[in-house]
Amino acid sequence: MNSFYFPHDYSTRMDAKIKRLLQKHGMEGYGIYWSIVEELYINANALHSDSDGIAYDLRCDVKVVESVLYDFDLFDTLCDGSIYSPGIDKRISEIKEKSKKARESALYRWHNKVEKSDDDANAMRTQCDGNAIKEKKRKEIKENKEYVVFDEFPKVKLTLTEYDKLCKELGTVRAKDMVERLGLYIGSKGDKYKNHYMTIKNWIRMDKDKNAQQPTFTPKLQRI
Repeated sequence: MNSFYFPHDYSTRMDAKIKRLLQKHGMEGYGIYWSIVEELYINANALHSDSDGIAYDLRCDVKVVESVLYDFDLFDTLCDGSIYSPGIDKRISEIKEKSKKARESALYRWHNKVEKSDDDANAMRTQCDGNAIKEKKRKEIKENKEYVVFDEFPKVKLTLTEYDKLCKELGTVRAKDMVERLGLYIGSKGDKYKNHYMTIKNWIRMDKDKNAQQPTFTPKLQRI
């Protein structure tokens, strides 16, 4: 089973908000907090604030879960009621920035070696290209095998790449709506689709065609 990792600040317990959390709920509250953070990373930093569901999954008191979610300003709330963490957005941005700088640094070193020796540069280019292709294929295989876990609709199968494409095309809120639409349809009809991503894409196209075919109403002006 593949695993993903995210930064965990070793000074988290020194944060004023976390200290208040520990004072009220102890290590139970601290564990619930990090469990919710893990869920946010899995679900593209947006999670339905289902206190009962979270409490059931973690086998803890729902009142403690609600307190962790809302009493310590640890999470923000989106317009659709979902929770997210600005800190996670910041860390993801930092990771992307580090990757960008690493690529720029590698390119800079590579260009310097080109100036020194064309032969060495050609050898390095071949090696770098081969490694880049291998890394790209490895990443594509990994992303295409990793599925997003939708708590309420576990039968909906979308890879990380597919769900990311939907979020970029439709926005996070509508992408979640389409997942919910497919999940409810599968749950009620029991239909089996060969490719859930292509099913959603087809629905999007059908919705556009339907909206385009609707006649527009032009009010008639009457003289008084």
